[in-house]
Amino acid sequence: LDIRDTDADVDFTDIDAGDYTFNFNVDDTEASSSAEITVREEDQDASFSQGTYQAGAGDIAHFEFELEDTDEAWLQIGDADSDFADFLYVEVDDADEPVEVAVNTRLLGAPGEIDEEAVYDVENTDSFRSLLHTNAGEEAGLEDFLSTTNADVFGDDDSPFTDAAGVVDFYDELDLVDADDVTDSTGEGIREEMLTRPLQAIDYELQIASDSIDTDEAVFDSDAGAGEATDQLDAAVLELQAASIGDIRTWTAFEEDADDEDDVAELLEIVTERDEIAYEDRLVVQVEATGLYGGLIAGGPDGDGVDNDAVDFDRLGEGLSTDIAVEFFDAENIEFDIESDTATGQEPLEVNLGSDDSDTYMLIGPDQDQFFLIVDTGSDSAFSNGDAPEDGASFTAEFEYDADDGSDRFEFGDEPFENPEENYPYLTQGETLSSSAAFDIEPREITFNNLNADDEIQAENIEDSEISGVTNVAPGSDAELRISSTDASSSFREGVRVDINSDGEIVGEFDFSGQEAGDEFDTRFRAEGSNVDTVDSVIVAEGDLGVEDPAEDDEDDVVDDEDDVVDDDDDVVDDEDDVVDDDDDEIEDVDDETPGFGVLVALLALFGAALLAARRQN
Repeated sequence: LDIRDTDADVDFTDIDAGDYTFNFNVDDTEASSSAEITVREEDQDASFSQGTYQAGAGDIAHFEFELEDTDEAWLQIGDADSDFADFLYVEVDDADEPVEVAVNTRLLGAPGEIDEEAVYDVENTDSFRSLLHTNAGEEAGLEDFLSTTNADVFGDDDSPFTDAAGVVDFYDELDLVDADDVTDSTGEGIREEMLTRPLQAIDYELQIASDSIDTDEAVFDSDAGAGEATDQLDAAVLELQAASIGDIRTWTAFEEDADDEDDVAELLEIVTERDEIAYEDRLVVQVEATGLYGGLIAGGPDGDGVDNDAVDFDRLGEGLSTDIAVEFFDAENIEFDIESDTATGQEPLEVNLGSDDSDTYMLIGPDQDQFFLIVDTGSDSAFSNGDAPEDGASFTAEFEYDADDGSDRFEFGDEPFENPEENYPYLTQGETLSSSAAFDIEPREITFNNLNADDEIQAENIEDSEISGVTNVAPGSDAELRISSTDASSSFREGVRVDINSDGEIVGEFDFSGQEAGDEFDTRFRAEGSNVDTVDSVIVAEGDLGVEDPAEDDEDDVVDDEDDVVDDDDDVVDDEDDVVDDDDDEIEDVDDETPGFGVLVALLALFGAALLAARRQN
């Protein structure tokens, strides 16, 4: 035995506070050692990280707490005032670190065989139990919870409730159920009688309780009125807020599979807000909404039930398949449609939310106040009732909560998503909430700058000559400009990578200093390995960008020819000075009265004077 590796547990129960010395001696030797230890009074404590926690009703609520001088505690969510209560037991893994708890408020307290791992996601615990969801559906569930420790968990001033029937009585004492109606003494039986619909948008008290109490007391006492803890270490409140729908916005991202990004922060770094999306780029539809994320992580309702093994809290940070969302939306009476404004056949073209992850994918915002649908617009599989809109199409995205499909509000059936009234559970009957946004998917295109009358790109014969334009291709795309001579003093061919800025502008720089004005070439703009457009181009002298076309110079020549005619006529005028002088006053009067017609009148006068001179000579 190597005593250097030996551990021993020492029980300090009933030992007075003070400083003590441990002496270690080895038999038959003079070897010894000692250690000092301080024993202090136990001072159990706990604290929530904040006084108020907020979440949307139907979303994932988070809270955290720390323990002191103990590694276990009891928690209560809700009370008699909120018409709901669940009780938790927690044994901490690392007492120096906080315990983090995530609660699916859509499933908490819902009917069906929903176990605690489907409802709660916890960090830093060795053991975690939920009274309502431990061993869901099993008679032993409540008994298992009560036997977690030796403490009496529930009771009143007279005596503790020590069995499953006692737990039902405890809930009856709080007016949360009628014990006579709870025929199934399990957590599921209590849930079925306590809630008629999912937890609504009200406040739910949070308590942390200690079991360091007298032996004749219970951790939670029904005589306190709301079932308060006998030794409450700390309290907070969970505010569930009303479901909401805000704006819908559209963004574009460079060509890639829809699920290429699985993190919202990374997605937001590459998107650009636009209502025109270039074909083959990714469409990103941002929907501001609360009241749906608990269902989105619930695995997708399998029929009307929940597959406990499929519930995945990681979807909050990693996203989820849209076919899961479709199943949940159908069950919850949520409408999410992205349809073309014109039909290609019997039905309008629409985004197919049942397609593979590479075609459509969904990410949840970190604050659960928005989600992002990502669509590969170049994939035929991403669309229904037709292929991807290569030639362009106008679309409308609409998101709606509908509680107007039945005569009464949503009420639970036998399973959490069974909805006899076909209504969204967080609105009163007859209400709807909705939002929409319009956008276009268009063919990829570019408009170049510095075009002449023949729609040719002009580029100066200088060392840093620029070719620029504006494109609808998404910023971040792998793009380039390629030039190739077609009729030039010396041949050239070159390509340069270009960045597309948020406004779609691109600029490529080329050295044309060795070329002559009039050299011709092609300019190609390519994106993601495909040609977008090819445009005829021409070299011009430095400073000649935007100079008028030669066709306009021809008109100047015509004007010069007319000037020559006028000059010839001037000679006639000189020859007939006497005649013209006689009529000067008349001509000047006409000029004054008819501005702009002086030249015409003068020519008519000259013609008349010439005829008069001819008659005189005869």
